[in-house]
Amino acid sequence: GLSERELSDLFYFNAQEPASRNIARRICQVRHSGRITTTLALARAVESAMMAAGLWHPGKIHPATRVFQALRIAVNGELDNLRRFMTQAAAHLRPGGKLAVISFHSLEDGIVKQAVREGKAAGVWEEITKRPVVADPDERTRNPRSRSAKLRVARRLPGQS
Repeated sequence: GLSERELSDLFYFNAQEPASRNIARRICQVRHSGRITTTLALARAVESAMMAAGLWHPGKIHPATRVFQALRIAVNGELDNLRRFMTQAAAHLRPGGKLAVISFHSLEDGIVKQAVREGKAAGVWEEITKRPVVADPDERTRNPRSRSAKLRVARRLPGQS
C-alpha cells in the first residue's frame, strides 16, 4: 500500500538499491492491474524493471534480493532493533566481557561500527577489531553465505555502563 515515493525510499535507505525509483515505479504499475500477492509476482516486477532499464542480466545476483532485504528490514524493524541493542549491550556485560556482532550488510555494519566507536570515546568499550573480520576466499568458496558477513568485537571497560 505504500506510494511510489515511499517504496523508492524504503528500497534505497534499507537496502541501498540504486535502481529504487525504477523498481518502485514498476511495482506501482503492476499494482494498478491488481494486488501483488506472491513473492514470485514481486520478483518478476523487479526483474522487469531492472531489465527494462538495462541494469540486470540473468546470471548475476537476482535483482529482487535487495528489495526483499529492504522489506524484511522494514517489517522487522531490524535497524532500529540493532541500534537499541547496541545502546543497551554494555549494561548486560561485566567489565572485561566481550561483545561480538556479525553483520550481513553495510547498514548493519555501520550501526555497529558507530556504536562501538561512540562507546570507545565515552570510555565504555575497547575496540578489539579496528576493521571487521571477514571470511577468507577459501571460506567464501566453501560457504557462499559468508561472503557478506563482517565480525566486530569490543571489550567492556570497567566503570561506565
